[in-house]
Amino acid sequence: QLFPHGSLFCEKQLLPSREWRGSGDDLENMYHEFRVTHKRALTNQFGPAVPFKSVAHLKAAQRLVAANGPIDGDTLVRGLQTTLPMGDLNATCFAEVAHLNLLRKHGACSLADLASYRQPPPRGDLWEMLMVDDHVVAQDVPRRAQGVRYADDDVLERSDAAYASEHLKPKKSKRFRRETTFTAIGARVDGRRGWASSKLELILLGVAMSTGIATTRKATGSALTSAVSLWGHALLF
Repeated sequence: QLFPHGSLFCEKQLLPSREWRGSGDDLENMYHEFRVTHKRALTNQFGPAVPFKSVAHLKAAQRLVAANGPIDGDTLVRGLQTTLPMGDLNATCFAEVAHLNLLRKHGACSLADLASYRQPPPRGDLWEMLMVDDHVVAQDVPRRAQGVRYADDDVLERSDAAYASEHLKPKKSKRFRRETTFTAIGARVDGRRGWASSKLELILLGVAMSTGIATTRKATGSALTSAVSLWGHALLF
């Protein structure tokens, strides 16, 4: 219910004297920052059973010996993931709500400013979007507003404090700040012209897949589903 979609940017009504600037963060290895219970870890097996001697050099194996005593090298053991796996059907929900509550605890991501696909767009000049490990902040400001402080400046400072409090690290390569042309949540936004569309690479991928299917007259179910999904995404803008 909280997830946004890039087409929400099309709902923004931008006056000629204003521009829209965006900022964003993408948290690094977010799922691996969640620690699950022992009971849940027992359901998170990966890979086949292997002899203990083949994994005895791993830190996890050394912790197992420290907790349970010596283990025969031929004993079969299984790898279990003690962090939240992306294949968990609830993982996105857990991550989304935890991310939201962490930001709200530090004064960011007010529900009045949160844009989600199933709700009317926010009425104010500040919009926030949250998609699992992505956090986007968009602010409507007067043109040539350099040197003036706005609400997005406060939100970004509070967000950084929130991440630091739990040792979460936004990816430096994906961080952007107060840019009037930016890409976020599958959308390409030009905040000077008041223009939004699907990301160009998604449109080109849809064209390539469609022409490939039409030319060869062959398609797998997954290829056809992907092509239709890409056009569905683009046409929402």
